[in-house]
Amino acid sequence: MHPGLRRRLLLVVVTAVAVAVCGLVVAFDLVLDHSLQRDANTLVRTRAVAELGTLQVSRDGVREAEAPDDATPAAGIWVFSNGKAIEQPRVGLPVHAAARAAVAHPFRYADIAAADLRLYAVPVSFKGKRVGTVVAATSLAPYEESRRTALVGSLMFALLVLALVAAASW
Repeated sequence: MHPGLRRRLLLVVVTAVAVAVCGLVVAFDLVLDHSLQRDANTLVRTRAVAELGTLQVSRDGVREAEAPDDATPAAGIWVFSNGKAIEQPRVGLPVHAAARAAVAHPFRYADIAAADLRLYAVPVSFKGKRVGTVVAATSLAPYEESRRTALVGSLMFALLVLALVAAASW
């Protein structure tokens, strides 16, 4: 076979495999990202809804079911009663401000990039009247680390497959 034709054929095969492997890596990373986002949303929503079950609700507002001396505040949970925080974690002022802002927009997710957190707010109602809000937070760091690890792994796999195909085609 002519050496120029052989090189062109090798280039075509390696290029075709590279395009296919890149497409698979991108598709995998997009599906993984969607799955991780859904998992983070489910976790923060579940935490907020679970906190609702620990509250005593009346027309006057919201109270914690246990005495404040008996319990430590739940990490990443704010409880607002008639606009006033009755339970809040120890976090910085920007995070508190974001939690307070989330009260106005229940059933929405809000990301705080600087703190690597996702917030979710659930209104607390008594006989159809809103008397408070629960805001839950979860860290996005584990999800981002999983995403990075998967990206590096999939890129290494893609390079390995490409090298094997190039060697086999040669």
